[in-house]
Amino acid sequence: MRSAGLLGVAISFALILCCAGRPRAVLAAQGACGAPDRQNVLKRKLLASATGVVGAVERGDIERFMESVSRRGLGFGVDVPLVARADLARQMRSRSGYYCLLFSSECMGTARRLWQADPVLSKFKASYRDWFNQGKPYKIEAELLTESDLCGGLVRFSTEGTGLVPAVLELEFTLEGGRWVLINTPYELGE
Repeated sequence: MRSAGLLGVAISFALILCCAGRPRAVLAAQGACGAPDRQNVLKRKLLASATGVVGAVERGDIERFMESVSRRGLGFGVDVPLVARADLARQMRSRSGYYCLLFSSECMGTARRLWQADPVLSKFKASYRDWFNQGKPYKIEAELLTESDLCGGLVRFSTEGTGLVPAVLELEFTLEGGRWVLINTPYELGE
């Protein structure tokens, strides 16, 4: 009993030393992504992960793309349930469904029912692969999403536009097991 009380005092003292002199606003601003120096590291890693995802899409590398998808699945559109990884993998193997949106403009017409009601995805007349390959050079911006108790990231790709796709494509990432993985695409439509 006595050692538990001493342990509590020791932990309280350590917290006081750790946080002494740090304004509450600074502590609150750290959020789920940590202190500003950690956030800078996370942001660089986020950009590297997003570049890897885009490279896989540009090359049509399904295996590399799937390695970058969250184990919880992948969302397509705004406020929609995630597509389970197993279902997404099946679509990639059969070259149907969301495979078309990601990799093949040619088959998009056969799968359009999956996303035609979505206000963002319905604007895509070409696959993400074609968006990235035809939209070069595109501008890349990244930001950490720290509003919740989860650390997330948003990467925005923008181009002059081709008329077939919106000028902005946003990808949402989350930290899983210490690495950034894709959780939603597009996060929201930017104009």
